[in-house]
Amino acid sequence: MKIALTFDNSITPMTLELLQLLKQHDAKATFFCPARRAENARNVIQKIVSGGHVVAGNHYDYLDSMEMEFGDFIHQVIKSNRILSELTGQALNYYRPPFGQLTTEQRAFVNDSGLIPVYCNLTAQDDACYGHKVEQIVGNIMTNVRNHSIVLCHEVLGGEQSNILRALRIVIPMLKQCGYQFVTIDKIRLEAANQSQSGFGEFARV
Repeated sequence: MKIALTFDNSITPMTLELLQLLKQHDAKATFFCPARRAENARNVIQKIVSGGHVVAGNHYDYLDSMEMEFGDFIHQVIKSNRILSELTGQALNYYRPPFGQLTTEQRAFVNDSGLIPVYCNLTAQDDACYGHKVEQIVGNIMTNVRNHSIVLCHEVLGGEQSNILRALRIVIPMLKQCGYQFVTIDKIRLEAANQSQSGFGEFARV
C-alpha cells in the first residue's frame, strides 16, 4: 500500500526538519512551493531534490486563484514554472492551487500548460480553520487513510506549524507498521486505477 504526503506552502524553517524526519524513515514526499520563497532558498530546494522528493508548483506567491484576475493568474503560474524548473533542473509536472480552487478558465489554462493538477483525498486538518491539536491530526489521518491516499499538510498556514511535524513523527512509523510505503505523487498517479478517486482532478477545498 502506498501513500503520498504533500506539503503546501513549503520552504519554511520547518522544511529541513521535515526532510530529516522523512530521511529517518526512508519516506518520500511532494513539496508544493511558492516560487518566491524557493528562489531565496536554493539550498533547500536542492536538498529536497537530492533526497528523492518531488518539487511542485504552488504559484509564485501563495495567493488564492479565485481572487485573481486571469492575467495575474497566468503570470503567477508561468513565473512559478520557470523559477522552479531552473532551481531543480527538471521540468515541473505537478501543480496545486493555493486554497484548492480554480475557475473553469484557469483550469483550462493549467491543462493546456501541460501541468497535472493535484488536490487531495485526505487532509491532515492541520491549519488554523481546524485548530486541531497533535492527537486530533493523528486520529484524523489514521482513521481515514487508505491505499493511494494523497495527504494534504501545511507547513505554515495557521496556528502552531509544529503540530503537523509532531503528528507526523507519530503517524509515519505507525503507518509503516501497517504496511504503508511513503512515495512521491508520481508513484501514486502511475498506480491509481481511478484518478477521480486518487486526488487528481478533484477540486476539493483544501
